[in-house]
Amino acid sequence: MRIRTLLALTVACALLSTACTSSGEVGNEQAFCGLLSEGVGLRPSAQRLTDFESLEAVAPLSIRGTVLRLRNTELDLNEIDPLDVEALFNARFDPNSSAARAALQDYAVTTCAIDLEEGPPVPVDEVEADLREYLESNFGDAPWVDTVGLTPGISNGKLNSVIARLVAEPTSDDEAGEICRALSVYLYTLRSGQGTVSVEKNGAVVAFRSGPEASCTSI
Repeated sequence: MRIRTLLALTVACALLSTACTSSGEVGNEQAFCGLLSEGVGLRPSAQRLTDFESLEAVAPLSIRGTVLRLRNTELDLNEIDPLDVEALFNARFDPNSSAARAALQDYAVTTCAIDLEEGPPVPVDEVEADLREYLESNFGDAPWVDTVGLTPGISNGKLNSVIARLVAEPTSDDEAGEICRALSVYLYTLRSGQGTVSVEKNGAVVAFRSGPEASCTSI
């Protein structure tokens, strides 16, 4: 009786494979597209093995082979002497790897509706790191630089807004306005963003700029 039951289950799984396949085996298109929208795996100059491991974990079956090829490329690169520039170049731009990279970009555009005309999306953590470097380089003596919290707003893979959160008590009446103006230069002048700059304290907005044509207003 038990043999018949197991046989019946095996046949059922063969006929209805999707019903007997775990979600991890099928992949998660929404999660996969979410990673691509953050630039994961789409920027050759900043690709890491961990990028493709993250993509592989949620890759739909239709694109998983492509992700595995790119993951293997990164594995090969890790085994090459960093000083062997020619070998690194040949591995990075191997025809199979280039074809896989093109296929991943095509999937990002056609399936995930990601606009790559202006280049691959920039990861949030990279934007935040660059923003902090800008603040430290230009406002290193300001008392708020080391304590202010930053949340870059990414729209279609590009920086479009910034939220700053005051953690420490302001040291001057115009500190929120100063932060707003500092972030405005970065967002509008350096990154061509079109969104907003917001400075918050205890969940309330204390300074705000609505766009590149506006000015910072303390509230």
